[in-house]
Amino acid sequence: AAERAQTAAAAADKCVRTLHVTGFPRREQVDRNALVAALKPFGEVNGARIGGADAVVRFTTPEGAKAALAALEQGCVSLRRSILSGEWAVSDMLTEEALCSASGKPPPTKQPASASPVAKAGALQASVQQQRLLQQQQQAASGQQASSQQAALQQQRQLQQPQQSQQQRPQQQPQPQQ
Repeated sequence: AAERAQTAAAAADKCVRTLHVTGFPRREQVDRNALVAALKPFGEVNGARIGGADAVVRFTTPEGAKAALAALEQGCVSLRRSILSGEWAVSDMLTEEALCSASGKPPPTKQPASASPVAKAGALQASVQQQRLLQQQQQAASGQQASSQQAALQQQRQLQQPQQSQQQRPQQQPQPQQ
């Protein structure tokens, strides 16, 4: 029971160290170093995760986080001509999901892990082989079709030749014998 209380207190203590910071300058990319520099006077920053218009910032101590939050609430923290504001973060995590949760956005959808270059090359090679096989099959089919057409034409010619030769022969009349 005592261990659980300590674990719960440590978890609560961690959440007390993390702030959700908003109010970034529009149309400008804010980098981590600039944000950390703006918050450094209030306490040592342990980690930060920056999104497009907000960030989740974790301080080393709860006192540093409290001092930074007080300054953010009073409008005393600025970054590139923009006054930052902040609030306590929902969790101590510095993940993309935590950043989305803090800003009220849906978490990003997970993309399937991309295959390794070797697997991609193998799949590409298999695809090329399948295409070649399909082309060969199509060529063979068209060749067989052409062959069967040629055979049919030859049979027609053979059938027509005897008829033509009979028509072309002059009818021989028996010659009178002398």
